Amino acid sequence: MGLGMLLQGIAPNLGLLVAAMVFSGVGFGLVMPNLSTTLLAAAPAHLRGRLSGGLVSSIFLGQFLSPVASQPVVDAYGYPPTFLLGGLLLCLVAVVAFVSAVAWRSA
Repeated sequence: MGLGMLLQGIAPNLGLLVAAMVFSGVGFGLVMPNLSTTLLAAAPAHLRGRLSGGLVSSIFLGQFLSPVASQPVVDAYGYPPTFLLGGLLLCLVAVVAFVSAVAWRSA
């Protein structure tokens, strides 16, 4: 998803922009089922419903708050830098999640 957003931020034409959006969409499509599967596999049976509701609520809250958080950046710098910033943040989250997962598995 992060790489797709980075590509959206530097896309020089509509064709590359659409390809970058497809890349972001595929990334999102891979992340969503893995989030819920990992959460539900790690959760004890008596907490699965509550944790699943929390995951869905956090996803919808993020969808609601993302325009509120990103609009000041768009107003100040425009769309391409906003997509670059979002892509960098997503890549940073991916690296932190990867390092955490490797550390957790080795412990």
